Amino acid sequence: MTQSATKRIAKNFSWLFVGSVISGTLNFLLIIYLARTLHVAVYGTYSFVQAFLIYLVLLVDSGLSLFGTREIAKEKSQAATVLVNILAVRLIIACLVYFICFFIILLIPMDLYLRWLFLITFLAVFYRALNTEWVFQGIEKMEYMAVARVVFSALSFALVVFLVRGPQDLLIAPAVQFIVGILVSLCLVALLFRRLLITNLKAITPKTWFEIYKKAIPLGASIILIQIYGSLDIIMLGIIHNQEVVGYYNAAYQLFNILVGIFALWQATVLPTAIAKINTDLGRAKLFIDKYLRLTLLVVIPAVAAVFIAAPSLIVLLYGPEYLPGATALRFLVWNLIVIAIGSIYSITILIAAGRYKMFLWAGAIGAGVNIFFNFVLIPPFSFVGAAIATIIAEISAASFSIFWARRILKPSFWPNFIRPLALTFVAFVASLLFLPLLNNLSGLIKPLIVMFIFLTIYGGSMLLVERKFIFNFIYEVVGKCPTPPA
Repeated sequence: MTQSATKRIAKNFSWLFVGSVISGTLNFLLIIYLARTLHVAVYGTYSFVQAFLIYLVLLVDSGLSLFGTREIAKEKSQAATVLVNILAVRLIIACLVYFICFFIILLIPMDLYLRWLFLITFLAVFYRALNTEWVFQGIEKMEYMAVARVVFSALSFALVVFLVRGPQDLLIAPAVQFIVGILVSLCLVALLFRRLLITNLKAITPKTWFEIYKKAIPLGASIILIQIYGSLDIIMLGIIHNQEVVGYYNAAYQLFNILVGIFALWQATVLPTAIAKINTDLGRAKLFIDKYLRLTLLVVIPAVAAVFIAAPSLIVLLYGPEYLPGATALRFLVWNLIVIAIGSIYSITILIAAGRYKMFLWAGAIGAGVNIFFNFVLIPPFSFVGAAIATIIAEISAASFSIFWARRILKPSFWPNFIRPLALTFVAFVASLLFLPLLNNLSGLIKPLIVMFIFLTIYGGSMLLVERKFIFNFIYEVVGKCPTPPA
C-alpha cells in the first residue's frame, strides 16, 4: 500500500529532526572542546581557515545537490543515472578547486604550519563532493541522512577528543574531519549502489556533464549570494563598530539560525513531494502547497511571537547576563522567520520545483543588493538593530520577487492561510500580556518564560478550536487513525 504524502513527510521530518538535534549537539560540544583545548589564538587560526572552507564547499557543489534532488524527485527511476553523473562532475570540480588552492597556498608567503593547516583542511572538498544526502532526499529515504549525520558527528567528536590534547595537535582536527567524512560518504555511496539503486557503466555519460553543470549554476550562484549577504552584516558590524557589538548580534543570530535550521529540515522533507506534484498535476500541487503553507504558518507565526516574548530570558540563560543587549537584536531578527518561511515556499517549493532556476537566482541577487545597501545606511546609526532591520528588508525584497514569479506557475491561497494564524497569535499575545500584573513578584529572568508559556497555552487552545478539523485530518494522515475530536 502506498504511503500517503503527509505520513511520508512526517516520518522523514521526524528522522531528520532527531538526527540533526543529536549531530548538532555533538558538533556544538566539539566546538567547545576545540575552543578550550586549542586556546584562543590557535582556535582563532582554526576558525579562520574553516571560514574559507565554507566557500570552497559551495563552489564544489555549485547547486548540483539541489538540482540533483529535483531531477530525482521528478523521475525516481533515473536516480542512479543522476547520481553517477553528478558525482563525476563534483569530483572534477573538487580536484580543480583543490589544486588551484594548493598552488595559491604554495605561492603566498606564510608560516609552514599554517600552510599545512590550509592544505589538510581543504581536503574536505573531496568528501563533500562524495556526499550523497541529496540523493536520499530525492528518493525520500531521509532516515539514512539522519543516521549518517549522527555517525559523522559522533566519530569526529570521539576521535578529536581522543587525539587532540593541546594546541600542538591542531592539524589532527581537520585530518579527522576529512578521514571520517570520506568513510561515511563512501559507505553511503556503497549503500545506494548495493541496496537502493540499480545502475551500470552505461549510465556514465560525460557528454552531459557540462549541460548538468550549466543548469545547476544558477542554483549554486544563488546559494553563494545568500551566504554572502547572510554574513555581511556581521563583517560590517565588526568594521564600523566593535567586537562587543558583534558578540551581541552573533549571539542573537545563532539562536535565530536554530529556528531557520528547523524550518529548513521541514522544507527539505516537503521538497521532493512538491517537485513530483508540480511536474505532474498542478491542481494537486496547489492543494498540497495550500496545506503545507497553512500548516507552516500555524507553527511559525506563534513560534516567532513566543521567541519575541522570551528573548531576554533565552539570551541570558544560554549566553549569560553580559549578552543581554543581544535580546533586542533577537527580537528584531526573529520576525524575519515569517518572511523566510513564506519566501521559501514560493522560491524553493514552487520556483525550484518547477525548474525556474534563473528566477531563484534573481531573487537571491535582489536580496543581496538590498541587504548591502541597507547595511551601509542602517548599521552606522543603529548598530546591530540596523543590521537586523537590513536583513528583514532584504528578505522581504527577495520574497516579493519570488512570489511575483511563482504565482505565474501556481497560486496558493495565501491570505486565508496567513490571516488566521496571525489573528490567533495576536489574540493570544494580548491575552498573555494581561497576566503581567500578576507576575510582578517574579524575577526578570522567569517572568518572560511564564508569559511565553501562557501565550503558547492560549494559542494552542484557540488553534484547536478554530483549526480542529484541519489538525485532526492531519493526524489521521500521519498515524492512519484519527482520534475522535471533541464535540
